[in-house]
Amino acid sequence: MNSAVMALGDRYEKNIPTVRNRPQTPPRLSLTYGDCKWPQNPRASPRQRPQAPVCIGMRSAPLGNLMTDTDLKLGSLTKRSEFLHVRDGRYAARKTVVVQMRKCDAAKDGVRAGFTATKKIGGAVVRNRCKRRLRALARAHLPALGKPGHDYVFIARHNTATAPHDMLAGDIQKALEKLRAGSHNARNS
Repeated sequence: MNSAVMALGDRYEKNIPTVRNRPQTPPRLSLTYGDCKWPQNPRASPRQRPQAPVCIGMRSAPLGNLMTDTDLKLGSLTKRSEFLHVRDGRYAARKTVVVQMRKCDAAKDGVRAGFTATKKIGGAVVRNRCKRRLRALARAHLPALGKPGHDYVFIARHNTATAPHDMLAGDIQKALEKLRAGSHNARNS
C-alpha cells in the first residue's frame, strides 16, 4: 500500500516545477495605470486616431442658410406647466414631427423650445436620439422661422429616429413656416 501511495505521489511531484518560469513578454503596463499618451513599445509608432468630424449639423444645405443677422434668443421649456400651456395653442403635424406653438409673455424677444418623445416611440435610447435630432434642427431653424415671444414644443413621432436628415429638416421647416404664416390648426379649448 505504501508503494501505491509513493507511486501516486511521485507522479504528481514530477509535474511540479521547482523554479518559476519568467514571463516571456514584458507586462503590458509597466506602471499601475500606465501612461496613455505614449505607446508601450518605444519603437512602435502611435496608433492612428480617428479623424475629426467635418460637419455634425446638416449634411447638405438644400434649404439654404437659415441663420440670419437678427437671431432670436433661444430658451428652453423645462416645467410641465409650460408644456401644457403650449399644448393649448396652434400646431402643425407632419409625417416625422408635430410642432406646437403658443404666444407667451415670458419670452418677449426670444423663442423658447421644448422637446418630447413618448414611450410609444421606443426605449430610452430611441427617445433620446429623437430629442437630440429635434434639438439640433430646432437650433438651426428657429432663429429664422420662429416668431418672437412664442413658445414651441417639438413632439417626436415613430419616423423621427429613422427618417433621413433632409426629410426631418424639411418637415420641421414646413411646419414652422405654416405656424409663422398662420395657416395651421387650432386646438379646441
